[in-house]
Amino acid sequence: MITKTNAIILRIVDFSNTSQIITCLTKEYGKITLSAKGVHRYKTFNNGQYDLFNETEVLYYNKSQNSIHILKEITPLKLRAELKKNWRAAALASYFTDLISKVSLPYHHQEEVYEILDDSLEALNTKDKPNIKSLFMFELALMKALGFAPGLDSCLSCGKDLQKQQASNYFSARNGGIICKNCYTKQMQNPNDLYMRKDVENIMRFMQKTSNSNLKLSTNQEDEVQRFMHNFIHHHIELYEYIKSREIAIQLLKSL
Repeated sequence: MITKTNAIILRIVDFSNTSQIITCLTKEYGKITLSAKGVHRYKTFNNGQYDLFNETEVLYYNKSQNSIHILKEITPLKLRAELKKNWRAAALASYFTDLISKVSLPYHHQEEVYEILDDSLEALNTKDKPNIKSLFMFELALMKALGFAPGLDSCLSCGKDLQKQQASNYFSARNGGIICKNCYTKQMQNPNDLYMRKDVENIMRFMQKTSNSNLKLSTNQEDEVQRFMHNFIHHHIELYEYIKSREIAIQLLKSL
């Protein structure tokens, strides 16, 4: 059966002297793997039609599930040329696609995840310098889409509204969000939970609810948010420890 769908290129690996294996994310079918046969041959119809981070329309021979499909045609829709010029943005885009590749399921409808990745890559496709807030907002949006959004509005133990109080609290990755100081002191102390200043709590709550990246963060605040997100993702995503692209992207963004 021949299938046509839009797809974002996550990974490209040479398979032989003439062919490549392409990993893509689609809305309807989740993560799929395609074999681009003869792509390195002179004047092949696929040559130059796809690259990392591009959104494309693919036409492929759909074999059985959990197998590599044969690419028939591929048409570029969004080339995102600026990502080939801005290496810091490219490093950030590499982390986005790397993380998506590891958490996405084959043949599983993932429209929201697809839209988050597409919008995030498009936002990087400018001449502007990328910033670390883009990384945090991508992670928060993705965690929400996957059903792992950290609880930041109310205490996970007593349900108290945290937005109306001034006291600093504790961030608990194992419990999935914030525990108020009172509950933490009385009954829920754990060495893996992290003290969270009120300003950082408000920043994370704001980033979780908006796509506005104009928020100003101090270096210290960036470090704190990075620490909380690292702790949270590491706890909830089994393969997170193998994602070195996050560390590389953060190092490059901090070198601006």
